[in-house]
Amino acid sequence: MTMKHTSFAVAREFLDALQAGDADRLREVLTEDATWTVTAPSLGFPPIQGRDAIIARFTGPSNFEGGKGPTVTITRIVADQNVAAVEATGKARLKDGAEYNNRYHYALDLEGRRVKAIRHYQDSHHIANIMYKRENG
Repeated sequence: MTMKHTSFAVAREFLDALQAGDADRLREVLTEDATWTVTAPSLGFPPIQGRDAIIARFTGPSNFEGGKGPTVTITRIVADQNVAAVEATGKARLKDGAEYNNRYHYALDLEGRRVKAIRHYQDSHHIANIMYKRENG
């Protein structure tokens, strides 16, 4: 498998494991010192440092109906050497009945067959309005 195809496969495996909330698979695909940065400073999300902290955040309790995160549909992956870019959509219903419908971009830095850094871009205004009930989020 070429580096380009390996990078594509790593990105896909990461998103599949995240979608499933599968801590064991996430542990296999993330480096121990992985970081996750949500690029929504107005929402006050600090970067998440370390594989265990990332796994705890994304496999723990959530505000979504059924206790899991949104259904993520990947619409595009572009991968080359040690980077991958993923476009996706996320849909779910919150426990209060509100509809969550967001668009994502994940910029992934890879180290071998693992994800070392995630920069997560999303519609922070939608999150503020839906999840935090801010009128002018």
